Amino acid sequence: MDILKQFTKVILYSLGVLILISVFFGDLVLLFGLLFGILFLYYFLLYQLIKWWSKKDNDWSIYVISLLFVIPLLWGIIDWESLFNFLLQWIHLDMRH
Repeated sequence: MDILKQFTKVILYSLGVLILISVFFGDLVLLFGLLFGILFLYYFLLYQLIKWWSKKDNDWSIYVISLLFVIPLLWGIIDWESLFNFLLQWIHLDMRH
């Protein structure tokens, strides 16, 4: 559980830096800032869940948290565009709308 907590902290710091960089670039890159913000919120909530579950002694909790930790990472590696479209589905980038 401590390894997942450390990985989650690394991802939170990385996403925080990416949010700041995307805000400074502006324009269309701000959409990536929104995406990184949503992922930051997800991993922050996951970090809070890890802190809460680490106080308890559940064997199955590490599998659930590991699965929740890995799903966005694998989805982003396999198909980054579909992750982007899923998280920002209320924003239409098509010029015909």
